[in-house]
Amino acid sequence: MKTSLLLLAALLFSLACSPGGSGGGGNGTRAGTPKLTIVSPQHGATVDPALIVDFEVENWVIGEEGEPHMAFTVNGGPPTYHFINRPDCDDEGSCVYVTPGVHTHDVHWNGTGSIKFGTLVPDTPLELRLVLVDANDVEIPGSEDVITITISSPAGAPKLTIVSPEHGATVDPALIVDFEVENWVIGEEGEPHMAFTVNGGPPTYHFINRPDCDDEGSCVYVTPGVHTHDVHWNGTGSIKFGTLVPDTPLELRLVLVDANDVEIPGSEDVITITISSPPPGELTAVQMISGLDFPVALAFTDDNRLFYNERWTGRIMVMDPPFSTPQVFYQFTDVVASTPERGLFGLALDPDFATNGHLYVHYTAINGFNTVKRVTEQSPNVGGNPTTLLDNLPQHLAHNGGILRFGPDDKLYVTVGDAGDAVGSLDPTLMAGKVLRINTDGSAPLDNPFYDGPGGNEDTVYVLGVKNAFGMAFHPESGDLWLTDNGSAAQDEVNLAPAGGNLGWPYVQGYCDGIRDNWYSVGEMEYCNANDVTEPVLEISPSVAPTGVVAVSEDSVYSEAYHNNIWYVEYVSGSLKQVLLVNELTENGGVTTIASLPGGLDMVEGPDGYIYVSACAGGQTSCNGRIWRIE
Repeated sequence: MKTSLLLLAALLFSLACSPGGSGGGGNGTRAGTPKLTIVSPQHGATVDPALIVDFEVENWVIGEEGEPHMAFTVNGGPPTYHFINRPDCDDEGSCVYVTPGVHTHDVHWNGTGSIKFGTLVPDTPLELRLVLVDANDVEIPGSEDVITITISSPAGAPKLTIVSPEHGATVDPALIVDFEVENWVIGEEGEPHMAFTVNGGPPTYHFINRPDCDDEGSCVYVTPGVHTHDVHWNGTGSIKFGTLVPDTPLELRLVLVDANDVEIPGSEDVITITISSPPPGELTAVQMISGLDFPVALAFTDDNRLFYNERWTGRIMVMDPPFSTPQVFYQFTDVVASTPERGLFGLALDPDFATNGHLYVHYTAINGFNTVKRVTEQSPNVGGNPTTLLDNLPQHLAHNGGILRFGPDDKLYVTVGDAGDAVGSLDPTLMAGKVLRINTDGSAPLDNPFYDGPGGNEDTVYVLGVKNAFGMAFHPESGDLWLTDNGSAAQDEVNLAPAGGNLGWPYVQGYCDGIRDNWYSVGEMEYCNANDVTEPVLEISPSVAPTGVVAVSEDSVYSEAYHNNIWYVEYVSGSLKQVLLVNELTENGGVTTIASLPGGLDMVEGPDGYIYVSACAGGQTSCNGRIWRIE
């Protein structure tokens, strides 16, 4: 009996001490079970925004993608973050990921057992849950740890202050806004930067800082990679505005954003200001009609009807005199107008429109190209029979050109922007960055300067080295071709462009003066000296985004002082300028402001001898389109 009792006691002791028994730790965890513990910070702590979480794992190895590792969520997710360990993790942010192979700026790898957080909201409780997962991302039961903490708002929190103008001020149309930031660095696209809106948006503008920002307008953008002429970068803490509507209160809001465009709480500043009317010129812009849907190109018939394009809708509109309610002449259904420089732009009437009813347009098509098409009037104010003349013109988010004009030779001229291929503007085998010259059936005239038949050069090319011409006109006396061309943030141009001329872009911008040296691998003076570059008649800095241009005829209603001179519109400054031409109408004898005109686009002389201007002021996504007459 005594022996039996001893054996029973030994058996009970063995069971009590064995794994899974009721003795020992008392928590049911077996030795060798995977386990995770958050070491710091402690549950309930208030911590700095630069949060680092340290943890330990037992009986587990954190591997690479596709191997057992660790996952975690913030405030219950989504997303679920994945923390892995591979040889390059000390240099590679993608060692924390949401989607395999794609890193996140929200959280960074900080060591084998350490995570560094960003973009956490101050003064808000935050639940952090860490858990071990197998190679298939399935959680290991009992391997989690959860803490709740609060992120503090330290004195070093990011902050933005608008320095000038003051809230409530009345300011000049050429508005410059200066601001300061604290505890923040404005970076490039994909990095923390600044965003801002005008009157609540849309759009939301993004202000970034990169090495070329002193020469590149795209350092303010709406769509990544696409600059806007409504606002320009003016320095690390300065923005220059254009096309703002005078005598209307304007709310300007600036805010800091992280790499994912998420606003940083408490980092904004807001002011309300009023834009004053620009000083009057020698002439006056008289509004003929308003409330139009982004009117662009204008063209008058001999019987005084007015045709114009709507950039966004793809509609060609027509108005009977005198400025009656617009009617839809024809609508294209394949127009792309999703960025500031795409859509239905160019419009020109055939020199024999009165007899053949032909009208020509240029637009960005959904097939991935810019195209030139002909439409024919089939009954009064009704078009049809669209015919493609050019369907392979390069297109891009920006720099599409698209202005059409008939020359005195009855040939159709087409401006084509560089479409993102700046160096290609100088290649005569390509159509990007050119002025083209075609017959009314789309073929190339045999006397074009680069015509060489099948193969070799692009036979339609007439002028090389164009960046993004938004204005084109022929002089009524000399027959010369005049172009406005947009620079980057400076050195806009008004050009007299000869047949076969090379305007120099991208190696030359503005005059041959060496300012653009080192922009590309070829210096400006080096290229000018080695090539027959046609310098502009006028260089304009900083950028004003010149658009429409016209040569005032001797048959116009204006006094002799204006005859045979060049007028052009400055989209940003809201001014109509005159270039006084001298020496056989080829040289600049001075520039004067002759009228104020916000948001001017195209400009033509009407049958009545007045100059008419289309305009769209107020922003990228909406405007009160107008047509003005200069009196």
